Amino acid sequence: MLTKVVDTMSLTEDNLLLNLLIEAVATIPLDTIEFGRLSIAALQFLLSYKREKENFFATPEYEVFRYSAILAAKQVSNDAYKTLEERLPALKQENSIQMENNFIAHRYKIAEELEPLIEFINFRRIKGRILANIIEPLKIIPDEIILNVIDPTIQI
Repeated sequence: MLTKVVDTMSLTEDNLLLNLLIEAVATIPLDTIEFGRLSIAALQFLLSYKREKENFFATPEYEVFRYSAILAAKQVSNDAYKTLEERLPALKQENSIQMENNFIAHRYKIAEELEPLIEFINFRRIKGRILANIIEPLKIIPDEIILNVIDPTIQI
């Protein structure tokens, strides 16, 4: 429903229906929402709301990244979607990932789809081990984001 509202209505802050939907969806962990049920625009609006209002959000930051990246891959191709779904384990399965090869179908297209969502993800809230072992090898987010998390004084 959020996707339909975002795609068809005016996105003003005084839109009561939209605010109620956002607040309701923010209490649902993203990992319980089927990929494709939220559009990129709806997810972007949800993440924007989360950042601006700093309200309770039921999803840990790694899961926000995971959902965003897999959703972006789904927009690109079925192969990209399947690859990222395998490479980005749920948080409770993070230790099960094994990076055997770095090939990701349509890596640059995924990064392009993911780009509008990146600014709404707080990578500082993701464990360094996950950043280094799971996210960075995918090469779908700019290197400066990883470097900035590791050492905020680095300028690229």
